[in-house]
Amino acid sequence: MKAGTLAAIDDFVRRHPQSHLDTDIKAARHAVYQAALDRYLQQAPTKSPAELAFMERLVAWAELKGPPVEIRFRLFRHFPKLELLDSRCFLNLQYLWTS
Repeated sequence: MKAGTLAAIDDFVRRHPQSHLDTDIKAARHAVYQAALDRYLQQAPTKSPAELAFMERLVAWAELKGPPVEIRFRLFRHFPKLELLDSRCFLNLQYLWTS
């Protein structure tokens, strides 16, 4: 298991249930979520204040609710012409079923 991950923290808690390190464990879990948010902020393109607030709330919610939570981000290219975007959407069968 990779050190500094939620899985490693959970494994430690499972192996040492009477460790009395609750505050340290909580701090370690928070650090993992904060590191994920920091990575997002470094890699994401231009961010609006609303987007930043949403991401901070999303990560805080994931930390509060605990695993299993998986948040994935994909950066999409911006299409210069709306017609090109529309044509690509219509080619997607999933889009046809949901519209």
